[in-house]
Amino acid sequence: MLASATAQLNKVADALLESDRRYFGLGAESQSLGFGELCWVPGQSRNPAGCVYHIDFPGQKRLQGAAEGCPLASIEAAFVSLHSPIARIYTPTDCVLAPMLGHAGYECRSELGYLIEGSQVEGMQEPLTHLLHLRPVLSNQDWADKCTLQRSSKAVPDGHQHAPEDWIELERQRSRSGSIEWFLAETDGEICGTFGLARSVGLTRIKNVLVHPKWRRKGIAQRMLKTVFANELPESSTQAVGVFGVAGSLGERLYRSCGMSPVCEQLEWVRPLSR
Repeated sequence: MLASATAQLNKVADALLESDRRYFGLGAESQSLGFGELCWVPGQSRNPAGCVYHIDFPGQKRLQGAAEGCPLASIEAAFVSLHSPIARIYTPTDCVLAPMLGHAGYECRSELGYLIEGSQVEGMQEPLTHLLHLRPVLSNQDWADKCTLQRSSKAVPDGHQHAPEDWIELERQRSRSGSIEWFLAETDGEICGTFGLARSVGLTRIKNVLVHPKWRRKGIAQRMLKTVFANELPESSTQAVGVFGVAGSLGERLYRSCGMSPVCEQLEWVRPLSR
């Protein structure tokens, strides 16, 4: 029984890792390059979130042997050709290329994948009066409201530099794929936050959680997550909700405080590109 539970957890953890690679492919073009895949959203490759490279993820062929054959110069040249200001590469922690990227001057940060399953939220649901109203982002006015929130926050969820308008356009282009839905969270008739949900069999992935500055430190982020749990994890559900948080960040503490557990890890490698 324990072995079966462990195998199921590993399967969902792999699905969570793979969900990140799939997210960056939404609304994007892709190219197999070297040992991995470069994805970029047309017209948005100058945006650090619009052009990324993944290698050695569960949905890709796993690397074997030494890393000497990796054409890193060609990968970086592809980023430059797309006018990306940085080379942004994602790997699992055990990828054989990780040491090479470190030696090449890439900065690395760890992103931990957190999960919560339906059985874990039984008895911990928020009272209905505490749940937020979630408004799907569909109309031009919805997107304008989301952009206003983005401007007021003076921050973006991934920690890189983006113009608010570019960030919103990138999310809008991803939404046209039909594989992710964006929401505005409202309380007392005001927009207090935003996030996205990408649903697949067995896993609902949360993306880009952002709280309006006026509503920070008031428990709004927790209420947003618990509203998602209430909607996505009915009793006895086999569905799980997952999210990534940078190790040591406020997001990581938020996810732990909501009962989510770390189940996997990925590494983001970044290096500025000279032109």
